[in-house]
Amino acid sequence: MDHGERDSASLGHRGFINYVNSADVAHQIAEEIHWQGGEARALQADGRDEAQLLGRLFDEPA
Repeated sequence: MDHGERDSASLGHRGFINYVNSADVAHQIAEEIHWQGGEARALQADGRDEAQLLGRLFDEPA
């Protein structure tokens, strides 16, 4: 049993699909931010992952 099967079993089919889609969307957003440059690129170069980057962007006031 690989991670996908285990995750699918624990989350249920719909939950697993939502999890995969959310991760894919987060990756796409982070890629777009990365290409735009600025702080996002510096954060990624600093070794922070996409979830931390997105969390910081959405949690801090503009």
